[in-house]
Amino acid sequence: RKGTDPSIRAAMAIGLGLLNDRTVAKSLAHRAQDVGADPDLRGYAITALALMGDRDSEYLITAVLSTKGNPSLHRNAALALGLIGRPGSGKRIVAIMNETNDLYVKAAATIALGYLREPTSAEALAKAAVDRDSPFLARLYAVLAIGYLGDRSAAPPKLSRLAWHFNYRVSIPSVDWLTSLL
Repeated sequence: RKGTDPSIRAAMAIGLGLLNDRTVAKSLAHRAQDVGADPDLRGYAITALALMGDRDSEYLITAVLSTKGNPSLHRNAALALGLIGRPGSGKRIVAIMNETNDLYVKAAATIALGYLREPTSAEALAKAAVDRDSPFLARLYAVLAIGYLGDRSAAPPKLSRLAWHFNYRVSIPSVDWLTSLL
């Protein structure tokens, strides 16, 4: 509702997406399209639609990605493409990953490739993982996404998608070993 802090509204949007409450899909789509709305809220509305598996929202994602501007919005849109998981989205996501200069948009696109689990994404991820001209975190996300490609189990838990870039500073022997390779 109007007057509520945008970050609270964004959190509510993500919560509705995680609950798979499709009765609010039209409202979330409206928020995502509102160019006057807070860009973070718009991005999280897109993410919520993707968490619901709302493939009809793909046109919104494409429209957002075709605009110039807000990296936060592009980050959420790139990640949403991977969450929706439409076969063939990999080429678009690879283009986002290669064209952006924003580390977090690049990281979101990289993780999105892992969520797609398309074998054709492996080459782009492998190149990103060993590209010494890329920032360390970009290479780390590529290694993480390669792990998603190789994981034959169900998709990662939905809640882990919300904190995908906050938990890699913990010292874990396997992560330390992987980072030593980069």
